[in-house]
Amino acid sequence: MVHVTCTSHGLHRTAEQIRIQFPKVDKLVANVKRVFKKAPYCVQKFHTDAPHIPLHPEPILTRWGSWISAAIYYSENFETIRQIFECFDENNALSIKNAQKYFKSNKIEGNLAYSIYVTNWLPEESYADQSYVRVRRNRK
Repeated sequence: MVHVTCTSHGLHRTAEQIRIQFPKVDKLVANVKRVFKKAPYCVQKFHTDAPHIPLHPEPILTRWGSWISAAIYYSENFETIRQIFECFDENNALSIKNAQKYFKSNKIEGNLAYSIYVTNWLPEESYADQSYVRVRRNRK
């Protein structure tokens, strides 16, 4: 019996390998997700300080391509989100402290941009079910 991997599963596995190659970007995405999921005050501050930016797409590892959508979002809104996180008290939560640490990392913005660059060949349909991608398309 011959096993044939479907195209979308192959694309997902490729996206997962890209995620694994950029552990600091992955940790940043995970910590920011954790902050916004657990702290309503932080969500409110985000909406107040950046009303023109939708809240981040939630990366779910079992949803194909969701990490790519999140990485695109953070790459395009890096400076705004970094400034918002600078206002948070790092003593309130470990995830805030970790996110601030990764935002201060001198290579994080470059790694984020490069992780997006290496996914340019992936068809947008492989991760277009994410709401942020639809919003991004409408803004162009």
